[in-house]
Amino acid sequence: MFKFKTLKNNGAIARILFWLVLFLPTILALWRSHGNGRTWQTLLWAAAACLFPAILPPVLFIAVQWLCLLLLPVLLWWIAYAALNGIGPGWEAAVAAISTSPQEASGAALLAINTPNFLLFAVACSLLLIASIVLMFRARKSHVLNDASQECRKVLFVLALAPFFISFMTNATGVHLPVLFIASDPSFSTLGTTTRLLWEGVDQIMYGDIMTVAPERRKAVAPRMAKDVRLAIFVIGESMRAGGIGPAQKQRGPWTKALNERVENHLGVWLPTTCAGANGTAGSVPMLLTGLAPRQYAESGTAPSVLAVLKAAGYKTAWISNQDKSVFTEHGHDYYWTITHSASVSDSYDEQLVPIAKTFAAPILNHGTQSRIPYAMALHMHGSHFDYQDRYPVSQFAAEPTGLSYEDLVDLRYERTEEYTAKVINDLAALLDASEAPSFLIYSSDHGENLPSDHNGVTTHLGPRATLRDGTTTSFVLWNSAMQKTGKPTEILSQLMKEPMIAHADVAKIFLALAGVGDEAIVTNLPPEILAPVELGGSYNKPNACSLLKP
Repeated sequence: MFKFKTLKNNGAIARILFWLVLFLPTILALWRSHGNGRTWQTLLWAAAACLFPAILPPVLFIAVQWLCLLLLPVLLWWIAYAALNGIGPGWEAAVAAISTSPQEASGAALLAINTPNFLLFAVACSLLLIASIVLMFRARKSHVLNDASQECRKVLFVLALAPFFISFMTNATGVHLPVLFIASDPSFSTLGTTTRLLWEGVDQIMYGDIMTVAPERRKAVAPRMAKDVRLAIFVIGESMRAGGIGPAQKQRGPWTKALNERVENHLGVWLPTTCAGANGTAGSVPMLLTGLAPRQYAESGTAPSVLAVLKAAGYKTAWISNQDKSVFTEHGHDYYWTITHSASVSDSYDEQLVPIAKTFAAPILNHGTQSRIPYAMALHMHGSHFDYQDRYPVSQFAAEPTGLSYEDLVDLRYERTEEYTAKVINDLAALLDASEAPSFLIYSSDHGENLPSDHNGVTTHLGPRATLRDGTTTSFVLWNSAMQKTGKPTEILSQLMKEPMIAHADVAKIFLALAGVGDEAIVTNLPPEILAPVELGGSYNKPNACSLLKP
């Protein structure tokens, strides 16, 4: 008798467990987002939406179970995204994941895997799904599938249709409220994201550049030829928040203090807060290096870099990178040095870039203006990319205090990445001082960073919305005494320094102008924009004014 009742209930239990598989990730999303402002609405939506596949007729239900098992990697990605960002990945997030480098995407996945929330929910959902399939298999084998009355199932079916009706009505009236709900419920977004990923993959294979080593960039044309011998260094940082090594941080450590003292001695300037072109490396770096605005992002894959413009103007040029070489590739320079790992797994510290840069610039460092050839280089740093404790040599800092909370520990390690970046910049600034020729260095990070202590529902960059933390960044210019005597820094930067915020494209213009190739005075014409959503559910492909960014 007991065995009969157990078998009879297997089908019902299997459906309940399957409902939990789809519903539990919504709990995680709400937990991480502190309710997202619509807690009960999201819970009701997800509960009803997850109910629909759970009450399908037996044959269809079994098919959906196996489909869910097949899509388990995507469901786990959904859980990982929710563990980091407090909301599941929508269709646009799938496109963003494909747009960034595979290594950075895998690095973010590893970061999520290391969070207790992910492990708890991933294991729970996986085990519940397997248990649901096993129980349904036993019920089917025993021919005991009538686990709910037909009348009850009809009522539940009608209730489960409610979210679809709400979605249709709100979309028909131009209201986009369901976007948040759909992105908070894996029963919809898992299937939708998978569909988008498949179509994007087919599109990339047929029309994209997956099979090519690097996009072919247009030939650079210099506005004017270089007349003077100069040393120009363009440093692209990583995940540096606005003001990360500015005046407000002067007393944090010796290297940030040294940079501030250099600026106070009129050998540099802190540029206004910089609006990043995007809040992800793969989107922002191409725009930063080509000087294009977010509205021109489509051209950044083929446009020549500012380094190529200097090459066309008569400079010897070098591309030196401590990041994934797939982020930006360009042929035709005189010297290349790059790692083959990604920003999240490499064991190379940024200070290793300094001797490479020194070797390349040796002719101008040894002979000054007598070298007759100007030199320019772009250096791409690891900077402050997670995992933060891997970005700097631990031996160069004091032991971490014991008893720190998780948030305080992350903050400490992130601040040490900023301080270490200041050290590397000081080492590069020493190259400027060693040159008799006018020399300068311009620094701008690709974007900023979100930290758990921000309590904004986002814990890293490239989340479901851009914030003030990862959408803005630090930029500054340093120069030597020979460059100061030319008067060019003041002449070129005077107007721009009056702006409350500048764009990545402005930084590229400054680099060309100080190198003697671009316009003599930089004036920003359009309000700075970022290619990222500023609200949950927004599009990753639509530029938004940086003034709309929220903490």
